[in-house]
Amino acid sequence: MLGQTSRQAIVAGFTLIISVLLIIFSVTAQHLYQFSNTVQQRTELYQTRLQQLQNLHHVLQQRQSLLFTLYLQDSSSSQGEIQQPLFRLGDEVIATLKQLMTEDKEALISTELDTLKNDIQNLLMQQNRVAVQLLAGETSAVLSLLQTALPASANHVFQQLTTLEQQHSERIYQFQQSEQLSAWRSYWGILGLSIFAMLVCAVTAWLIWRQVQRTERDLRTGRDAAEALTRQQVLFLEELSRQVDERTRQLSTTNRDLEHTVGELEFAKSEAEAANRAKSEFLANISHEIRTPMNAVIGMTSLLMSTNLTPEQQDLVKTINNSGETLLALINDILDFSHIEAGDIELDHHPFNVLECVESALEMLAAKASDKGLELLAQIEPEVPVFVFGDVNRLRQILINLLSNAIKFTEKGEISIFVSAQPNDEQHMQLTFAVRDTGIGIPNLDLSALFNSFSQLDGAHNRRYGGAGLGLAISKRLIELMGGEIQVSSRVGKGSIFTVKVNLSQAMQLELPSYRQGKSDILENHLVLLVDDNEIVRNYLSMQLIYWGMEVVAVESGEAALDYLCHTNQHFSLALVDLELPQMNGLNLINELRAEYNLQELPLVLMVPLGSMAWQEVRSMFSAHLYKPIRISQLYRCICNIFSPSAISATPLTSAPEHTPIVNPEGQALRILLAEDNPSSQKVTLMMLAQLGYQAELAEDGQKVLKALAEHHYDVILMDVQMPTMDGLEATHYIRQQQVEQQPYIIAMTAHALRGYREQCLIAGMDDYLTKPVKQDDLIAAFLRLQARYHGIN
Repeated sequence: MLGQTSRQAIVAGFTLIISVLLIIFSVTAQHLYQFSNTVQQRTELYQTRLQQLQNLHHVLQQRQSLLFTLYLQDSSSSQGEIQQPLFRLGDEVIATLKQLMTEDKEALISTELDTLKNDIQNLLMQQNRVAVQLLAGETSAVLSLLQTALPASANHVFQQLTTLEQQHSERIYQFQQSEQLSAWRSYWGILGLSIFAMLVCAVTAWLIWRQVQRTERDLRTGRDAAEALTRQQVLFLEELSRQVDERTRQLSTTNRDLEHTVGELEFAKSEAEAANRAKSEFLANISHEIRTPMNAVIGMTSLLMSTNLTPEQQDLVKTINNSGETLLALINDILDFSHIEAGDIELDHHPFNVLECVESALEMLAAKASDKGLELLAQIEPEVPVFVFGDVNRLRQILINLLSNAIKFTEKGEISIFVSAQPNDEQHMQLTFAVRDTGIGIPNLDLSALFNSFSQLDGAHNRRYGGAGLGLAISKRLIELMGGEIQVSSRVGKGSIFTVKVNLSQAMQLELPSYRQGKSDILENHLVLLVDDNEIVRNYLSMQLIYWGMEVVAVESGEAALDYLCHTNQHFSLALVDLELPQMNGLNLINELRAEYNLQELPLVLMVPLGSMAWQEVRSMFSAHLYKPIRISQLYRCICNIFSPSAISATPLTSAPEHTPIVNPEGQALRILLAEDNPSSQKVTLMMLAQLGYQAELAEDGQKVLKALAEHHYDVILMDVQMPTMDGLEATHYIRQQQVEQQPYIIAMTAHALRGYREQCLIAGMDDYLTKPVKQDDLIAAFLRLQARYHGIN
């Protein structure tokens, strides 16, 4: 076997030598053939150039002879026969010369042609001039040219052409000799290379034979070791096969177990999905069922509080209303928490005013704080941008949750919110909202569990303060959705600070509100006396007044204000007085001030807590009043109205006007149809509408709505969504299909508050959406939106 391998190696070596030789001979033959073709083509090219030079020489000689012949002819007819060939030969000279100049790609005679070109052109010009004069009969004028100048120029050109022809002939001969020598050199070079390649191949074949012999000896030496190793491998493979079989049996068992586990997991998944669907349906149903009676409870108590009741009855009704509001807030928290757990909340990013967001949150909780005698404060740092992009509703919800907790766990003192900003880049910044209270505080051991769902500090606090423990958990999840974080620090008995940091982008290109445009021409250089016992309020209001260009003197009490007025000659343009001052309250201070100044000399603005009624008896003594916490926009408008020439009056500028019923475009009272099947909801809504100055008709289901529309036209339909026989969505669909001149404005009223339900109502064709329990303010806002539509405002 090894000898056969050696012979195969030798045969392979000789085969390689023969193959290389054949390749070399093939390449050599091809090269010589191509070389021969190239030499032939170049020789033909050079001979063509020589022939063209000779033709040029011959044509010039002919033309010179024709000129003398033309000179000797005396008749015009004979001259005409010579004229045509004379100028034709001139064209042939020019054409031949151009061809030589353009086709001489290898620059063999281009240098000599450049020298000859001008001489030939001069000769042609002289010949043409002589020919023209001869044809014109001016024989004597060209005699000297024919005898001396023209022959001299022609001889010079003929001599150059002759020299060029000789040089080109010599070049052709030299080229042929050099190319022939190059061909022999290439031939002998390739032949030498072939011999060298044969020697290399022979040596290579010999080396291969030697290596094969050595390899055969090595193979014979290692054959026994390989056979021994093979026997060991066979034993190893047998053992490995046994282990693989055992492992395969184990994997089969494991696979069956996994398949069983996967089946159980799929079953558990389907059960979880079914449970999730059941939970969603349960939340939807329970929300609807609870909100429907809550609509009656909150609506009726709100109506009842507007009637003449004794103080005890007012307290009882207010307790019922507050309990209903608390229950409604709990339902909303549970729904929000369910949406968050299901990952079903998306943020709605729009530009909004940071200051108005904070002030609206404070305003919503002002009544609760006032009931406990607490003061709500806000301070917005100057570097905070006016407008940012974000979800204003969710941010307001977070602030309301934090402020509500602060009010709940604070018995006396104040709750303040500080807003600051730290820029991240040119367009993005981090807003920080710090909510600080003076309440009971939180032990350090309880801080870690503070944001857990359904968590309270301990059982005693839960019994005393109530609550489900969802507000902070919901707030933390919403803050994380915004890409922010929440932190808390607290001292027991001293209070707590909740710090919220969110990253938002500035909303540029928006027009700033007037109260954020700096100094005002109306307010600039006016001197203001500010009286408030709270240092934070004094500093914040002073900062705003100075920002508008006013000068401020801020004192902490009525006594300090009177003492300052007694020892100064300054003339104050305005006084801002807090109603609740220590020792001497705001009303007493106003009496003292009015004893010295009348209303025109010193306009007074009284700052009163929400719900306080004591100031109304003496309202004629001040120019306006502002409810605390004071909104900066209201403060700005109030002061601007006071300093406007026509605005100084004893009527409080912030008193809420009575709602004026809206009329349709024809100037008639709105015709309203209430579609509601629940008797208590019917009664509440009809009474609210009556208090607002509207008369409404009633329909208990969707079919009765369609029947009523067939008999009368209605401007507004308050449409309950869930009704027997035909629900509100189906009824709306039928109404929108009717071809009528003017469609009614349909407002959905539903106890369903799950995400996406509002969109379903709007897709069905409804124009507006109200969630039960519906309040009078909700109805007013909806009617105002209808009025805006009447006036073409979106």
